[in-house]
Amino acid sequence: MQENTVVQETNSINQEQISGQNVVRVVEKTETVETKRLQEHYNFFGPVTFLYAVFYAFCMFHNGSGITFPFFLAGTLLYFVFSLSKLEITLKKGSTFYMISILLLGISTFCTDGWAIISLNKLAVFLLVMCLLLNQSWEICGKHLSIGGYELRGTGEAFFRWQSLFS
Repeated sequence: MQENTVVQETNSINQEQISGQNVVRVVEKTETVETKRLQEHYNFFGPVTFLYAVFYAFCMFHNGSGITFPFFLAGTLLYFVFSLSKLEITLKKGSTFYMISILLLGISTFCTDGWAIISLNKLAVFLLVMCLLLNQSWEICGKHLSIGGYELRGTGEAFFRWQSLFS
């Protein structure tokens, strides 16, 4: 359910002469149902987002991997779920796996002191958040997103090509 509005801008700034032909830029504005809901609830999301920013500053200021890191991740996931519920969007199947994995990595991060493990944990948290967002928002013709299948297939092809060099 998308409404498309096409606006043609023909003022002197946007109209150019290229080899004797007039060129007009066409700006296409699309509004989805989610965008309209965000606009309707702007007075709500503004203060809540400001509170999240204050929470971020409290948890992460000079303490990027301390005891508050799992609380920061839990608050971030709570903010995400709360925002989805306010926009009347339900969590998709498989999102709980990503959320639990993110929380466990957060606990692992503050329990260790090794910079390499902390860096890898934060990288894994970032990738899991990206997978969570893709899982939540990506629909291709009603099919489910299968990132793992593509990654494993690519890894297998690279392994067999590497193995053939030494055969």
